Amino acid sequence: MQRFVLPALTPDLQINLGGSTLHDMKVKPGSPHTLAVAASATFPPALEIFDDNTMRSSVDLFGDGGSIQWKADGTEVWGEESSSQPALVRSSVTASGASHLATYRDAFRYLGTHLHSDPVKGYVYGDFGMIVDAATGLPVGNFALMHADSSLYDMPMLTVDPALKRAFGVRKILLSNASPQPQTAYEVQSFDLNNFQEISKILIPNPAGTLANFIRWGSSGLAILTKPNPTQSSGKLYLLDGPFVNPAGTPDSSAGTSLLPAPTLSLVSPLHAAVGDPGVTLTITGRDFNPQTTFYWNGTSVPVTLVSSTEMQAQIPAGNLNASAMVSLTAANSPGLASDPLSFSIDPAPVSGNVLDVYDAGGNDLVWDATAQKIYVSAPGIQGDNGNSIAVIDPVAHTQATNGFLGSDPNQLAISSDGKFLYAGFNGNNTIKQYNLPGFTVNNSWNLGLDPVYGATYALDLQAAPGASHTTAISLSSFDVSPSELGVSIFDDTTPRPTKLVTGGNSYRSLQWAGTAATMFAEADAEPTDFFTLAVNASGVTLSSVANNLVTPFAALHFDSATGLVYTDGGQVIDPLKGTTVGAYAVASPYSGLAAIDAAQDRVFFLGQSTAQQGTTTYTLQAFDQKNFTLVNSTIIPNVLGTPVALIRWGSNGLAFTTRGGLQYFFSGIGPGRLYVFTGTFVKP
Repeated sequence: MQRFVLPALTPDLQINLGGSTLHDMKVKPGSPHTLAVAASATFPPALEIFDDNTMRSSVDLFGDGGSIQWKADGTEVWGEESSSQPALVRSSVTASGASHLATYRDAFRYLGTHLHSDPVKGYVYGDFGMIVDAATGLPVGNFALMHADSSLYDMPMLTVDPALKRAFGVRKILLSNASPQPQTAYEVQSFDLNNFQEISKILIPNPAGTLANFIRWGSSGLAILTKPNPTQSSGKLYLLDGPFVNPAGTPDSSAGTSLLPAPTLSLVSPLHAAVGDPGVTLTITGRDFNPQTTFYWNGTSVPVTLVSSTEMQAQIPAGNLNASAMVSLTAANSPGLASDPLSFSIDPAPVSGNVLDVYDAGGNDLVWDATAQKIYVSAPGIQGDNGNSIAVIDPVAHTQATNGFLGSDPNQLAISSDGKFLYAGFNGNNTIKQYNLPGFTVNNSWNLGLDPVYGATYALDLQAAPGASHTTAISLSSFDVSPSELGVSIFDDTTPRPTKLVTGGNSYRSLQWAGTAATMFAEADAEPTDFFTLAVNASGVTLSSVANNLVTPFAALHFDSATGLVYTDGGQVIDPLKGTTVGAYAVASPYSGLAAIDAAQDRVFFLGQSTAQQGTTTYTLQAFDQKNFTLVNSTIIPNVLGTPVALIRWGSNGLAFTTRGGLQYFFSGIGPGRLYVFTGTFVKP
């Protein structure tokens, strides 16, 4: 290694690494003569501390990888370990050198190129948008930083500016697959460090090379360095400077090509129209609209009225509404550099006596609050401006509200049987929060901790105990192992009962209370699936009995206290006392369904796709006689955006299901989902 004296770049001393490969190096804060070096000759690499060209005697062999950052006070170095479970490694630094403090397994979902830090908060950031508290190894949150297309030879990169309370991400996206050279762009996103939501984005068209580095510089600048790749022989340096980076700052340079931020489409209202409607006025809300903004309906420009930089309106004529379709809505401030799309559906009219309402409230889960007569939806970060919150829907008044930022990527929801508490699990920071209803004030919050082998522990399933509003059962999991289940714990408020059901030879996925707080049912993550009966007492939870290979296909469980039977999303009905199958419903598909039970009306409802519907946006809603298994009615739900993940029965005659784009356990996705609320005689004749 060669050291240079600034600003003249005069060669100074050299550091001999003795044949080792350099992975990363960082200068100690406030100590220009002290350098931390991650280097390796063989596995594993070492963390070495140099004073000028003298290496301190103690070396930390902290693991494969080597992107590093100093703690602000210079007492530690943090490293991102490269493995199938990318880890955060803490090393202590003293006068004698570096020594190992801790390794937090699976701290990052994906391995990035660089590690970044916030010296004030003590957080570290991975290039894929994950944020970790370096002192504890616990996740803090994540940005909805979309992953680059792997065919473009790029991985996303991140840089952090704690003073501006912003993070910036860059990735390469494919604009068109034109021949002979695909049209690409670098999409640069800015994020709020506090609520993890996107602020704005800008597109740099047709970049050369592959991402090599990405830094923040000057008052208002970002720099993107690229290197050659298999299809491009040279790289470049791109300097982005101006209010996109620092709205209150002064640009460092006036040279270069002017770029406008790409418009962000947050919401379109209404979300759908009926076939044959006499035209519709769309109100589009978002950011970075201006007089040059062009709005597109399935790629065709449509005139708009600009209301403000956050709102515009478009008149859609009747001729565009003459057939059922899912329409892509985009906008652009520069030719060829369009926004991410929103979807608008043109739906056939529902069967007489029924109504389908669509809300911009997609999510990971939903529950019905019978006391407040509201539907709650856990909205992850990919829901955009409405993400990282819990949507509150009044399906009778047709209103939608939100409680603002509640945490990073809410997932599982459970409501206590007395309607007093709503429990929410958060994937972004592996916490459970207990909210007082209806005000949504936090009554309790606790972290699910770290597994010594698999890292941060998350709630794969969360169920509130019947008749015990302060008690929950949680299926614990890690995202990056298969099967992901780590066991089952019973919590009284924030306190876990001492006896935990450890996975061992069994995995416990879907949980259901058996009508009392003394018994639960669960199933394994396998095919065919074992069915478990669990005993719950003051000490915790234990395995009571196993019915091997009972559940097929694998599908989530639902318990009906009226019949004492367990119903699966795949249409199977189980007698849990005998460990046998009672019967099965002829569902559209046992592999893609969701179930909701209405014992009062002797009905079981299923939402799924037939073989012919798979790969389309069309779903079938079926109603069966609960006791004799006969099909009573079915109807088609067209133009469903995203993948349905939860179905509930609500009110006197309502069903609701929520969708999301991408997978629940990914911290990014293809876009926002929707909430579909269906009411009428189909549900209650």
